[in-house]
Amino acid sequence: MYEIVPSGTLSAWKKGQEPRAYTICNLANFLGTSIDFLLTGKDKSSITSEEQTLLIGFRQLDTRDREDLLGNLQMKLDNAKKGDIISNSGNA
Repeated sequence: MYEIVPSGTLSAWKKGQEPRAYTICNLANFLGTSIDFLLTGKDKSSITSEEQTLLIGFRQLDTRDREDLLGNLQMKLDNAKKGDIISNSGNA
C-alpha cells in the first residue's frame, strides 16, 4: 500500500499540529481534489462543465494552437466590446 502521509505526520495532525502547505498541495493532487475541498470540505470552484471542457481541451493543444485559440478569443472579446460601445452610445 502506498503511504502518501507518514503515520507520524498523521499523529502530529491529530495532536493539533498544522499541516505544511506543500503537504496539503501534494495530498490534494494525489486525491484529485482541490486544496479548498481539503481545508473546508467545500469546493469553491465556480467553473462550469462547459468551462472545464474548454480548459481540458486547451491543455491538450500544442503551443501554436493555443496561441491561435487565444488570438481568436481576443478578437471575439474586442468585437464584443465594440458591440457594447455601439449599443451603449445609442442609449446616451
